[in-house]
Parts: sequence; structure tokens; C-alpha cells
Amino acid sequence: MKKLVVILLIFITLIVYIQKISPYQNVASEGDYISILDPAKTLVSNFFVYRSNINNGYVDNAASLLGINSSYLLYEYIFSSLGINQLVRTYLLISLIYFCSFFNMYVYLKQKQYFEKDSKLRLLLIPALYSFSPYFINFFAPGHFLFLILPALFPLIQLLFEKIITDSGHDIYAALRYAALMTLLIAFICAPFSNVGVLSVFYALMIGQLILHFIFKKINQKQFAISFFLISITIFISNIWWLAPYATTMGDISAMGEQSRVTIGGSIGTATINSSLINIITGFPEGTAGNPLFTVLQTIFLSLLLLSFISAQKKKLSTTIIPIFIIIITIFFTKGPNPPFGNVFDFLYEKILILQIIRRPASKLYWIIIFFSITSFAAILGKNQKKLLSVLINALLILSLTISCYATVSGIKLTPFNIPQSYYQANQYLLNDGVSKILLLPDLGGLHPEYNAQLNYHKGIDFLGQIWEFKKYIPSSTFWTIEDSERVIVNTMAKNIYEGKNFCDLSEALNISHIVIRKDLLSTNYNAELLYLADSGLRQSEDITNIKEFGSNFVIYQIAKKCNSKLISTTGDGLVTYKKINSTKFELAISTSSAQINLIFREKNDNGWILHDGSLNSLVKHKFTKLREEGLSNLSYANLWNINLAEFCSENTSKCKAKDGTYETKLYIEYQPQIVHYIALSFSTASLLLCIIYVTTYQYKLKRKT
Repeated sequence: MKKLVVILLIFITLIVYIQKISPYQNVASEGDYISILDPAKTLVSNFFVYRSNINNGYVDNAASLLGINSSYLLYEYIFSSLGINQLVRTYLLISLIYFCSFFNMYVYLKQKQYFEKDSKLRLLLIPALYSFSPYFINFFAPGHFLFLILPALFPLIQLLFEKIITDSGHDIYAALRYAALMTLLIAFICAPFSNVGVLSVFYALMIGQLILHFIFKKINQKQFAISFFLISITIFISNIWWLAPYATTMGDISAMGEQSRVTIGGSIGTATINSSLINIITGFPEGTAGNPLFTVLQTIFLSLLLLSFISAQKKKLSTTIIPIFIIIITIFFTKGPNPPFGNVFDFLYEKILILQIIRRPASKLYWIIIFFSITSFAAILGKNQKKLLSVLINALLILSLTISCYATVSGIKLTPFNIPQSYYQANQYLLNDGVSKILLLPDLGGLHPEYNAQLNYHKGIDFLGQIWEFKKYIPSSTFWTIEDSERVIVNTMAKNIYEGKNFCDLSEALNISHIVIRKDLLSTNYNAELLYLADSGLRQSEDITNIKEFGSNFVIYQIAKKCNSKLISTTGDGLVTYKKINSTKFELAISTSSAQINLIFREKNDNGWILHDGSLNSLVKHKFTKLREEGLSNLSYANLWNINLAEFCSENTSKCKAKDGTYETKLYIEYQPQIVHYIALSFSTASLLLCIIYVTTYQYKLKRKT
């Protein structure tokens, strides 16, 4: 109790101390994950699988955000509500990740009973080395520190997985309990799993281990079948709530699309070219950047592996057969298309869907090597050793842990990241001015702005998507190799502005109300002369009614009303009014004298957007025909429906009024993947509740029986 009080006092003192020294509003990691600006607002917006301001609203991106940010946003929301500032929240999150990593590895190794009485010190040193392992140090450079939740909790998941395999042969109820616990744990670490590549790797790892157990005759057919089913259903239940809406549009926008194949295929080669065998095994697959400390750490790590394998050979231990196989297979995929496995990898890349999903195999796989490497030599070095060898092993562990701790603490340089107030002011100005969509100049295709701090080899991160919740159009650069109809129109409008030509009809077609020129960019990122021409031309244009400047960051040009349009409208004499229920659903009231009209919804055409009358039958069968009107050239990108009101009203008298040649009806535009999300979320929630009930009941009965 005294120890707990002391720990709490230290923790409270630390919080108070950091609160005083940090005036910063926001904190970013050295990687490319920016802490959420407004957790309360973003927590709500992340509930929807259509986010118009992020990646053009594609469901596969937005659905991933549901999982990637859900647990983190809840964490941010709770702690920000308690008045704890961003700096403290970020440090606390990282501390929790490291603590969980140490604790779970400790539990795993202790349950495996690798350590004897005289090696208790190693039972502490090896989990500590895992929590501050080279993997953890390196991963703060690539970014996405939320991904660290996966290796931090993986030892516990692996332990439950192994117990499922063991108990599936004689105690099915115990196996079910472990599966239920594993389901809850996997649902909790949805942050990394929301990347389909990571989820695929994780599932392949589990099934691969099962196959290896079966090949080496460690399990029988019954155990294999039961374990396979439980693992599959566990991953399905934990991820279906975000995976289902993602899957609904995989035919249109997926990792298999032409654009993705170009970028993913190219990035695999780039990301794995520095993945030497030594770097991979020691946790630095993408290079050590010449840091002498990391070189020392690599040497110690390899020495420990060598000592463990020599010891295993002398004692004739077979503990490491399966982990070694996993390490070898993982090394193959981490090397990617580079020598010596290039041709084989390229062949498999074309044949195996999982490989085509993985964008950076090194960052998604090498934590597996670290885990199984460390557990391999823990299994061997935890046993009795000769005194001299034991002292040497302990010395190497202590030295490597010291270097890892130092490198990690000095490497986690959270950069205080003050966002200029002009960003918030510009955002509020646009909202007050009735913004619909903006054209943002210049293009930012894959490039990043500068904010007086270097992050992950870039000069800052573009966080406009988090500040500006309305849609922004960015003209494409050479970064994008494929252009759709919407991007063609956006680029044409930008080109007209640069050349001083008329852009009124294009802004009307795109539903753009404001043009924003961004000035806080490195001049190497764009053609500065083009922006000068755009600024001069817009200031003289009769289609611009107001100009507002925000420091050295933005100039905002308000487009004349005659060049504006409604988000939803009809052709002909149709009159439509609409109410936005949420970002994925609109309620329409249509009144027209025409028996047949076209309805225009100025968002990028997506098969997910459907028009229905509110009934289940209409929702499922899609009564209204979707068009791609080539005749309406500036609207070929939009969602267009043909509505035969004469036919609809004759078949649905309760939903449509036809009187004196006027048709009146109420319809809905809805994003169908959101409905799929509701269904999948309900299924996952109910399943997780059942898991909690089952585990609690099982534990209660076991306690009473004992």
C-alpha cells in the first residue's frame, strides 16, 4: 500500500510539473501521427465512414479512421475532459505503451516457465529489453506511434493463442474462455489492426503458427480445426465493425486499384532496400542512420542470439524450432523485392492478395522478428548456465537495456507544435461566411508545409483536414498518376485561375464557395510564380466579391453568388430543399411539375451513395437509376439520379402526392456503407458483450467450484 501511495504521489507531481512548464496547445511525435486537435469534435465525426474532408471521403480511408482513432480518441476525450493538457496526455500514453509492453512480456515469460530460481534477474531484464527494444526506438522515426500498441500487447495475445491451442484438445470451455479474452484484447488494440495490411499479417501469423505446430506434430487435427475456427472468429468479431464498410467499396477503391498498385509496389522496394539481414534481426530493418549506439546495440543483440543458439545446441533444446521458422519466413517478406529473394517475392506478390495489401512490409513485420528473437533466447538463456557464462549474459543484457533506454528516451523528442491562430481564425471565418467547399492552392500532392520544426524528414505535417471539417479540393501534382473526372475539373479550374481565365462555371459545378491561397509553404514545393499570377488575377476578377488575409498563412477569396451552387439540386423546373441529418444522410423534399427529373448531388460519384424513399425495400433494391451524364460535362464527376415521378407516384401513393400536375415527395440520399457499419457495429458490440458475460460467468463458476 505504501508503494502504491508513493507511485501515485510521484505521478501527480509529474503531471503538475509538466502542466506548468508547457504552454503548448498541441504535441506531435517525431513520426507522422499528429495528436488530435479537438478530441470531442473528432470523436463524433469519426463515427461516420464518409469524411468529405479526408481523402475525398473514400470509405476505405474513413472506415480505417474509425478503428485507428477510436480507442485513442476516447482516451484523448476522457483525459482532456479532466483538464489534462496535450503534452501530459501524450507522454502518459507513451508511458502506458512501454509499461504494457514490459508487463505483458513479463507475464508471457513467467507463464512459459523459462526462468529458474537463479535467473530471476533475467526475468526482469528481458521484458525490459523487449519494451525498450530496437524496434521501439526505430519506430518513432517512421511514425504512427499508435502502432506500438500492437507489439506492446502482443505477448499477452500470443499467450492466449497458445493456451487456446493447448486446451482445444481436452478442455473446450477453457479454450472458449481464452478466445473470448483474446477477442476483447484484439478489439482494444484496433489502432494498428485498422490497417488491412497489418490485420492480414497478424492473421497470417496466427494461422502460420498453427500450421507449423501441426507440421511438427505438436497438435492433432482436432486441435488444429478448433484453434483455426476460434482464431478466425475472434479476429472477425473484433474487426468486422470497421472492416465491413471498408469491404463494401473494395471493388472501386482498394489496395488493388491501379493507383494503389503503383504507389504500394514502388514503396515496397523503397522501404525494404536498406533491410539488410543484420538490420532486420536486430530491429532496424530500414537502417540505423549511422548512430554508433545502435551499432553497439546490434552487436550485443547478435551476441545474445549466438550465445542462446550455442547453448540450445549443447543442451539439445528444441524450444526454438517454430520461432526460428517464423523469423526466417518474416525475413523473406521483410526483404521484399530486393536481393536475394527478389524474383520469388515478385512472383508471390502477383499471386497473394495479402502481399498486395502490405505497403511497407518492414514496418508491419519486423516487430514479429523482435518478439520471437527475444522469446527464443529467453527460452534458452533462462535456464541454468555456467557461472562465467551467466555473468556475461547478465552483463550483456544490462548493457543493451541501458543503451536501449537511453536511445529511446533521447529519441522520443515530442516536438511542441503550436498551430498558428490564423488557422483557427480562417476556419471560423469560412464557417461564418457559409462555406460549402474550398479550392486550395497550390497543390500539395504528397508534400508538407513548414512550421519551424522538422518532423520525420519533412517540414511539418499537413493537418488542415483536422481543422477544416468541410471539403477541400486540391489540384493534383505529378505525384498522382491517375486522374478521375473530378480531379480533371479541379485541375482545369486551377489552370484557369493561373492563366486569368473564367472559372465561374467550374466553381458552380464543383459547389466551391471560396478559393484559398496558402502561403506558409516551402517555395521548393510549388511554382511560386503561378501563385503570384493566381493572386493577381483573383484580386482583379469580377467573380471575386471579398478578399480576407490571415497573417502570412492564407488569403481567402469569396466567390460571387452567381458562381455558387447548391450541394443538391435538380435539372429543369424541379425545386428541392434538403436537411443534413449527418454527413452520410440527407433528407430531401422535391416539388416539380415535370414527370421525370434528374437529381444532382455534388459529391464525387461513389456507388455507396444511394437514393431511396425511406423504406427497406427501396434501400435494398435501389429503385432510382444512377446516371453518369456525359452531356453534363462539368457534372460528370457528381452523383446523378433519374427520377420518374409519374411512375413512382402511381406505385407509392402514400409517399408521393400528384395534384394539379405537380409532384411532391420526400426522398433520402444515404451512404450505404454507413448502414453496413451500423449493422457490423451492432454485431461486434453484442458479441463483445457476450464475451464479457461468458468470461465473467466462467470465472465465477470456477471460483465457486474451487
